[in-house]
Amino acid sequence: MHAVEARFVLMLVAVAVCLPGCAGNPVPRAWRPPAATAQRSSRGGWIRIEAVTAPGTKLRGGPLAEGELIAIDETAFHVLTTAGLQSVPRASVRRITVVGYGNQAGALAGWSVAGGVSTLSHGGFLLITAPMWAIAGVAATRTEKRAGTWHDDDLARRFARFPQGLPPGVDPKTLGALPEVAR
Repeated sequence: MHAVEARFVLMLVAVAVCLPGCAGNPVPRAWRPPAATAQRSSRGGWIRIEAVTAPGTKLRGGPLAEGELIAIDETAFHVLTTAGLQSVPRASVRRITVVGYGNQAGALAGWSVAGGVSTLSHGGFLLITAPMWAIAGVAATRTEKRAGTWHDDDLARRFARFPQGLPPGVDPKTLGALPEVAR
């Protein structure tokens, strides 16, 4: 094996180790349906709400609320959790993350690595084609990883069970509680 090919194989191994980390998703699998399925679902997307931290504090605890996004209004985010419906005041929210549907970032990362390995058959041209596969693979995987995820409440509202807001007279007890879901 030539020195150039050995370096290239080392680079591919490094990419193969790093790309799967880019494809992680903290949302339970049951709440990451394909986009076409999510469009027909009556469930809201998965939301994770992070708390505002006091000035000078570096402590980051768990989320304020995490579960199915029921509704968003001017005063609060309404989330169905394992304890039932929880309303989180907007003033206590630092950041929200809403996942409306699953993405294929893991598969895309795998195909990118496979494409990079395939350049071993390109001879000297692999000096051109291998970096192209690496750059395009990382860019495409990063873009796909963010597909279906929002941090803006106006965009996230479309993935609420009730996008126009919590209907008047809804009894939170009728919604029940979110069952424990495996991650």
